[in-house]
Amino acid sequence: MAKSEQDDVTGLDPSFQNLLASMPDPIAYVTIGRRCIFTNRAFKIEAGKSADEIQESALPLVFDRQILNYIDKAFLHFEHESSYNGDTRIVLNRSNGSIHGYEFFPRHNSDGQLLGIFIHSHSSRKTIFPFDSHPVLTNLASTPFHSNENLLKASRPSGLGFWSLDVATMRISVSDKVSTEWEIKSDEFGDTMDQCIDLVYFEDQPKVRAALKATLEQNMDYWTEYRMLMPDNDFMWIESRAETIYDKNNNPIRLIGTIHDITNRKNLEKVLIESEKRFRTLADFIPQIVWTANAEGRIDYCNRNGLEYIGLTMEQVQTGDFLSAINPEDMIAALPVWSRSMTYGQPFEIELRLRKAADTSFHWHLTRGLALKNNQGEVVKWLGTSTDIHEQKRLVEDLRMANLQAEKGMAIKSSFVANMSHEIRTPLTAILGFTKLLASPGVSMEARANYFQIIDQNGKALTKIIDDILDISKFEAGKFKIESIDFSLDELLKEVTNMFEKSAQEKDVRIVLQSEGIAIDRLKSDPSRLRQILINIIGNATKFTDRGEICIEATTRSLNDREVQIQIRIKDSGVGLSTEQAGFLFEPFNQADESTTRKYGGSGLGLTLSRRFARALGGDVALEAFALNEGCTFVITAIAEAAEGCLSPTQAATVIDPSLREHREMRQNLRALVVDDALENQFLLSEILAEQGIKVNLASNGREAIDKAMESHPDFILMDMQMPILDGYSATRELRRLGFKNPIIALTAMALKEDEARIIECGCNIHLTKPIDFKRLFDTIADYTEV
Repeated sequence: MAKSEQDDVTGLDPSFQNLLASMPDPIAYVTIGRRCIFTNRAFKIEAGKSADEIQESALPLVFDRQILNYIDKAFLHFEHESSYNGDTRIVLNRSNGSIHGYEFFPRHNSDGQLLGIFIHSHSSRKTIFPFDSHPVLTNLASTPFHSNENLLKASRPSGLGFWSLDVATMRISVSDKVSTEWEIKSDEFGDTMDQCIDLVYFEDQPKVRAALKATLEQNMDYWTEYRMLMPDNDFMWIESRAETIYDKNNNPIRLIGTIHDITNRKNLEKVLIESEKRFRTLADFIPQIVWTANAEGRIDYCNRNGLEYIGLTMEQVQTGDFLSAINPEDMIAALPVWSRSMTYGQPFEIELRLRKAADTSFHWHLTRGLALKNNQGEVVKWLGTSTDIHEQKRLVEDLRMANLQAEKGMAIKSSFVANMSHEIRTPLTAILGFTKLLASPGVSMEARANYFQIIDQNGKALTKIIDDILDISKFEAGKFKIESIDFSLDELLKEVTNMFEKSAQEKDVRIVLQSEGIAIDRLKSDPSRLRQILINIIGNATKFTDRGEICIEATTRSLNDREVQIQIRIKDSGVGLSTEQAGFLFEPFNQADESTTRKYGGSGLGLTLSRRFARALGGDVALEAFALNEGCTFVITAIAEAAEGCLSPTQAATVIDPSLREHREMRQNLRALVVDDALENQFLLSEILAEQGIKVNLASNGREAIDKAMESHPDFILMDMQMPILDGYSATRELRRLGFKNPIIALTAMALKEDEARIIECGCNIHLTKPIDFKRLFDTIADYTEV
């Protein structure tokens, strides 16, 4: 028995093992010592086990209880044929509903001693065939095949036929399988390989001959598929494989092969191709991206909508270029999900961004994949979809941001209300208080002049606070706009510096302007916003510096043929900042600490607005250096365009602050119509205009204004926009319709940019805001009433 075991381990010819391994049916070999030492790939798949789990394993680890009993009976039958009268084939109904047929074939050595049993499984077949010895399994000994006759005894009808080719004579022997089951008589094959190939359908003969030639001349594996025309005029598809046996000089001496009826498989492939064609036709009409991948996960199909979306061809998708359409950040998250699904064959779902070829933007997609499996549970294909969910993601993000903004708004609401209440009430208290003092009898002219100055200063401070609140609200609403106007940077710096010269001198602080570094002076940007930034930063430096100097250093440099970078460094020797104070310096409604607010005042919006203005201009405002009691250094940057020509008179006027020059002299004997529903405003304008020698007529609403204007034809109209009965918009439109052509100057508390556009659209010549800048008002009247 020991010798049999040894013979059994070493006796399987390698060529024969290769032949068995290529068979589509599951085959295993069990030694007489009840060890499973060989299984082909089909058997491993059916058993659901790896090669390591099966090779050299005890039978209970390979076969279930239902089959083990029959294996023992088969060994008894083949050792003592008289002791076992049962059949050598069985049919078992599995719990999953499949039907498996098992056949047993003995293997003996040259002395007739039993070495083991081959087990052949007919998976999911309902036809039970009569027992007969298998042509290969029965006659295999420990040496190569003795003869073609032994090799090609009766064929088991398992879908396989066998053949053997003597290369020297090119004579071929074919098993009886072909004649009994395929209805081709054995004498029709002839004796030679060439005669057998003549039976192949004529269109397929060339590739069969080519395959044989490659095997014999180039040592290629023999494998080919071809058709044979049957007596019923239907085609039968044949798959033929062979192992080559070589002599010691590596010359082929024999081919041992199989012929396998694969007609059903080919018919199924045809059905699948047609099904695939219908699937792809349907997929091309689906708005989602539809794709399929092979078992290894390589994309092999994408529908028309998907190809157009990512801008690739089918060939590019199949070669892996599809991955280039996925956002690299999302690829990192997607790979582990895809890998896990590939490993376990589980469905997957992930959100990722795909690049849209039309505009190269990335859009969020919900990508799902489902594994399609065969009867053995193996993944054979992946089916997936990618649905555009960009809008849903955007809405979710918008809602999230809205919630964050709402929470942020609630957090700063108390701080804003308290701070604004203090800042507004402080100048308002001074205005109301000193106005009351002016009404007191016995006030001297010197005191009266001082009271007027205090009221004027606090009125300007209150206006500044209101302007800052409006500007910050424009930013929050996303309605802030930047203008593009020609200006001189040097003139702008001198203008702002002059504004603080007097207050700095009163504290014995020197302001030094260094503008030698301005290589390009004539620029195009928004000078009014740049002026606001400078006023805020230089104003803070003046406010917080009680000694020393404030140094302003300006430079410009060309970035390219069109753009110029502006850099302005402002260094003071004031109170400075701590690290903690610097951390929240640019947050709205914040100052260094409460004592700063009490001592110096301010809304806490100046630096916030300055940074936002600078960033809107393509630059920034940064705190470069700071220290307590040693001052601060701020750096302002902005991007402008180089101006093409000199400034026009109108543009130059926007650079010069109106407070630095007298207003223009107006034409004598002008007649004005003042339209305002507030009596105090009527009185104020009447008094101011009368001082300039202008005759004033009054109207309290738009209807009254139309009547008086068409009756007296004034030289210009000052029109309030919000009034009862008929507002300024409607009144202006009606006046223009009636033919009134003289200037209509809007004078209103509506100060937003969109308000200005609406006012100009209704027919007004220009938009001026309240509180009234009288210098600008007089210059505007002079501009529009010149002869």
